[in-house]
Parts: sequence; C-alpha cells; structure tokens
Amino acid sequence: MLQPVGVRRLKQLILFAVLVALAVAGARWYFSSWSDEAIIRDRLTTLARLVSVKPKEGNLTRIAKGERLPGYFAPKVEIRVRDSGRRVHRSLSRRQILKQIRAVQMMESELILHFYDIQVTVQADGRRATAFLTVVVDIAGEKTAVVQELKVTLRKTSQHWTLHEVETIETLQV
Repeated sequence: MLQPVGVRRLKQLILFAVLVALAVAGARWYFSSWSDEAIIRDRLTTLARLVSVKPKEGNLTRIAKGERLPGYFAPKVEIRVRDSGRRVHRSLSRRQILKQIRAVQMMESELILHFYDIQVTVQADGRRATAFLTVVVDIAGEKTAVVQELKVTLRKTSQHWTLHEVETIETLQV
C-alpha cells in the first residue's frame, strides 16, 4: 500500500532520530565504561601522535595538531631530567612547552614519538595518577632512536587528565 510522501518522510525522520539516540547512548556507555587507567593510556598515546611529524606532513596539518595540545598540559609543568650526570629541574608554563613542541615540529621533516609499556596507577582520591612508560623518539637522519623511561604525574581536572610532572628514570646500566 502506498503512503503519502509526508507520512513516509515522517517515519524516516523518526527512524533516523531513534538511530541517532541509540548511537549517542551507545557512545556514552562505551566511553563511560573506560577506566581512568585506560583513559590516561589513550590520552598519552594520542599526545604522542599529535607531537609526531610524519614524512611530507604539511605545515597546516602540524598547526592543526598543535591546536589540540594545550588540553594535555597543566598550566605549569615540572620537568626533572638527568643531563650529563646531574639532575636538572625546570618549571615550564604550558605556553613554553607548546612553543618548544611547535619549534621542533617545524624544524624536523620526520619525528615519530611512541610511548610503550604504559603502566598507570590512579591514587585513591581518583584525582591524581602516575604513569611509568618508555618513550622512543625516531628522528629523520638519526641512526639510532632516543629511548628513555619516564615517570609522568597527571591530575584530573573537570575536563581531562593533564600532565603536571615529567621525570626521567635512570635505568640500570651494565
């Protein structure tokens, strides 16, 4: 039996609205079922991808990726590294960190950053977490990759988990 165009269109709209509602409910369930540990691992992996520069990646792509970076860092980040046998401690603003990342991204034709073995522990208060990971940085033209173990301290804001401290970990040298 043929239906008038208006009735058929109304049924299509209702079906579409039901499908959209189901998709939104499914997405909310999927993402709300993620543990804080999984969310942190995903954010760190995404951060590595945003900082990385693929071969022949244009400047607009680099800039667009850079626009997503501020939400990953606290307003002030404490950085502790061992440099030439001595500990160096710096406190950098989010703006300083982003400026340095952008400078490196614009200088390098290829820079691939990977985080491996991300082990996350969320504190009992549910607002602080520590991640231990291995960072591998491959830079075009360099014979060997830079490999370093890190301890990253994160805090949960009203919106995201943000990096507050980054510290290098000394590995046993034989």
